[in-house]
Amino acid sequence: MLTTSVGKQSDKQPVDGKVSSASGGQAASTSLSSGCTATVCVIRDSAELTVAHVGDSRALLRRKALAIQLTEDHEPELAKERERIEQSGGRITWSSVGRPRVNGVLEMTRSIGDVELKKSGVIAEPDVHSFEVCVVPAHGKHAFRLVGSCSSKLS
Repeated sequence: MLTTSVGKQSDKQPVDGKVSSASGGQAASTSLSSGCTATVCVIRDSAELTVAHVGDSRALLRRKALAIQLTEDHEPELAKERERIEQSGGRITWSSVGRPRVNGVLEMTRSIGDVELKKSGVIAEPDVHSFEVCVVPAHGKHAFRLVGSCSSKLS
């Protein structure tokens, strides 16, 4: 039995990425197939900004009137991403609107979750980059802002 977040017990048992439930002596099975992207930004000692990201979540740095993109989306079009997918036995196909997809399903080559695509080279390992910054309080606010976005194209 599973205990849910509200303390009730359920007869659903997770097994190998599947949830099964018994109903009238018959078991039904539903595959769990979901994932997400993420971006994490950490400022250390007011001098170093470290950014880690997976997928198409983005980090931007606003400096004066300029927006500087700090991350690059993990898309099948990137050579290093495509090579990893193909070496793992995955394939890149194109949707009807011209977007590349891993095994015809996912537009990203990195995600947290999407378990069924891990054997095809989709990974959850983030790209991590550090930048030198100078955080100067100005009227109680920082001199720059970090903005994250998930699943929206900012171009």
